[in-house]
Amino acid sequence: MEPGRDVVMLSVGTQPERIQALISGAVDAADLSFPADVQAERKGFKVLWDAKQEVSYPSMSVVMRRKSVTDDRDTVMRMVKAHVEAIHYLKANKDFSMKVLGKYLKTNDRELLEGSYEIYRKDFIPVPYPITQGLQPTYEYVALQRPDVWNHKPEEFMDPSFIAELEKSGFMKRLSESFR
Repeated sequence: MEPGRDVVMLSVGTQPERIQALISGAVDAADLSFPADVQAERKGFKVLWDAKQEVSYPSMSVVMRRKSVTDDRDTVMRMVKAHVEAIHYLKANKDFSMKVLGKYLKTNDRELLEGSYEIYRKDFIPVPYPITQGLQPTYEYVALQRPDVWNHKPEEFMDPSFIAELEKSGFMKRLSESFR
């Protein structure tokens, strides 16, 4: 199926708004991630395709302008360091992490919180080097809008030096040991 010809794709707000659009019949299908997909299934909708099962894709990215990276490397490094610490804290403190998830997902549904926690626990790798596997479809999609992207390799848009520096300094090892 070709978007624009075979299907009309709409941008429909947040996940709860997409579920409401399904319920009202305003849309025939919606892109949902956990836990919204489970909530939609509970309302009788069926999963047509589970991208997570078929597509290798980074579930989270930290994105910023190259100029910011070069002009203020110290701030970027502190942010990356905090991000890595948060990954380790999430994995080591399930109860606290589920409270935070409940606050931001606006639910106290234990099944949804457990499922969300497990997804994050698995998705967030302890030494988060940029993942290039699975970026090709996104790269191709962006290149359709901006053909100049074809002049670059996907790896040119990533900077593994921050994680490498933290790993080389022993930070990652000390962090792992402190959260055991």
